[in-house]
Amino acid sequence: MTPQWIPIDEKIEDLKKRGLIIEDEDKCPSFFSKVTYERFTQYLNFWLTDTNNFIPGSRFAPVRDLFYAESDLSLDCWDALLDIELLLQARFTEAYGNRYETSEALLRRRGLSFLGGKGKRRIDPAERIRNDLNKSTNRLIKQNAHAGYHDLPLGTLLSSISFGTLSILLVASQGEGGVTEDIRSSLKIGRNVFTSQVRSFVHLRNRIAHGNFLWGHRVTERPQLTHNQARKRQQELEYHDSSVYKVLGAIDHFTTNANLRKQWLDNTIGPTLEEHPLLEQGILWSETLREKIRLRPDGFE
Repeated sequence: MTPQWIPIDEKIEDLKKRGLIIEDEDKCPSFFSKVTYERFTQYLNFWLTDTNNFIPGSRFAPVRDLFYAESDLSLDCWDALLDIELLLQARFTEAYGNRYETSEALLRRRGLSFLGGKGKRRIDPAERIRNDLNKSTNRLIKQNAHAGYHDLPLGTLLSSISFGTLSILLVASQGEGGVTEDIRSSLKIGRNVFTSQVRSFVHLRNRIAHGNFLWGHRVTERPQLTHNQARKRQQELEYHDSSVYKVLGAIDHFTTNANLRKQWLDNTIGPTLEEHPLLEQGILWSETLREKIRLRPDGFE
């Protein structure tokens, strides 16, 4: 059965009937003209009981403020992740060019290995590159399609692939004396730490790019931190190992080592989290966030 369309004023009335406190109801239509009701209620679901009513004391305003605060946080993360992507793109181009020189060598997998195996789907890094290039609207790239992209300048090719494909190349070119070794040693980041951090950056960037929530998200690509970095973060704030905050710590570590940012987490992200305790709870904790909200349905105000 096709669901019937429900006007926004009826949806707002339904929220009130189920126990949500809306202090400034007259502002709701304007808010929902910018944000869909369905997207916003994904936040509100954390305040629902088993009977689909709201926990006593649940308020609309703190959740609305959470939406705006998370939007600001996502933009700050996007800026830092874009800088990281561009740096890795440039470093890989230089390191690979110094060793193998051409796009043809890259597409013939010189210095690269297949990923996966042992029950996992095998990933061909050259195939991933071609898939990205086939989607490109760049005129030079389209003109080189007939030659299998072998005649493209290496920098043009590598600037046209996704961050996800670049991360695959970084893993595929690992090993003693490999291209990735040149990059990560220049950044003074350990091999396992480097690989796990890059994967977590791609994971977070993809969530932001597709408009997915960071708040309350359980990270599946958890980054490693150095012992000193992990200890420093845990001394400042407690956080779950699969929280978004751990990825933010990895961004801080990477951007510091790469001279892209200075104390990014403390100077850029810290003030936002401090100003918005409800946002902070969802960035620090993924596994126990619902329990915390049940104890503090007022939004930690």
